[in-house]
Amino acid sequence: MVAPGASGQEILSQEQIDALVSALGEGAPEKSKTVVPGKEQKPIRVYDFRSPDKLTKENLRNLNLIYDDFSRMTGNSLSAICLRTSVDMNVSKTDQLPFGEIMFGEKEQKSGKAKPEIFSLFNLSPLPGSALLQMDIPLLFAIMDRMLGGPGWGTSKIRALTQVEKELTQEILKKILLNLREVWRKYRELTPRVLVLESDPRLVPRVIAFHDTMVRTIFVVTLGETFGLMKLSLPYVMLNPLLTLVEKEEGGSHPIYRQQRDYEEVLGWLGKIQLPLTIELGSASVTAKEIFELEAGHVISLEKKATGPLDVKVGEKMKFAGQLGAVGERKAIQITKIIQEGQENG
Repeated sequence: MVAPGASGQEILSQEQIDALVSALGEGAPEKSKTVVPGKEQKPIRVYDFRSPDKLTKENLRNLNLIYDDFSRMTGNSLSAICLRTSVDMNVSKTDQLPFGEIMFGEKEQKSGKAKPEIFSLFNLSPLPGSALLQMDIPLLFAIMDRMLGGPGWGTSKIRALTQVEKELTQEILKKILLNLREVWRKYRELTPRVLVLESDPRLVPRVIAFHDTMVRTIFVVTLGETFGLMKLSLPYVMLNPLLTLVEKEEGGSHPIYRQQRDYEEVLGWLGKIQLPLTIELGSASVTAKEIFELEAGHVISLEKKATGPLDVKVGEKMKFAGQLGAVGERKAIQITKIIQEGQENG
């Protein structure tokens, strides 16, 4: 007996023959368990067609780099409004989930109930769609407690926000979204606007379809002894145009591209530096006695010919040779030669 599809007369081992006979006795062997001699079976990953991954590894890498800056800026902003209390904020992970699963799919492990969070829908004009910002209520209460001069302990009690707390939450969200606008400003000017603020997900308007893919990034926020999560979810239709601009602007995140961008950036800075440019018409060696005897009308003979090339200096170094001329009514010089380091103008 030879292996199916094998070239030549490769003979199956006794163990492989027994496995095939056993499978035939139980029914048709499963396709995923077909024995291929000399080939190690790779683990199979189940692909969910209801929630396909739409972002490439390059997209996710660029997004995490941008969100690293966003988390640093937001941590500084929260530290300022929390009476200069240290607030640490870091990116935990980025995943892609349907909107419905983000809103209603996550529950606490102990109680099995929905996590106490605030839900805020917002726009990033002129991009299409709406995005979602979630924050743990204990963390939110700790921030507001610090804003009002308290110790910042917060509370784990689940309740609706009062009108005053909603106003304070709006101010916190505005600062967070301003930082989001700032990190994207390099690529596109955006105008964030809060649409909805609710503590009950059932009261959030259905402006996003449940099956729409959202790119969610989870941030870990630490305020004193209070620990909480903030989740930022942008729909693919909103995020894709931004990531396209990032890819076009950055040219990829490969070290070669980064080195090239750094070089171009340095050249851009150097190009703005002003340097003195001097055209030397000629020179002559005279004695001190001859200088004392100079009077109006005397002529000093220069070493260069009037028709010869002139030296053009940048700072103290001779860099070019040129020919004297005029542009309209103004004197000018035409560059005729670039003088390399150690080379003389002959």
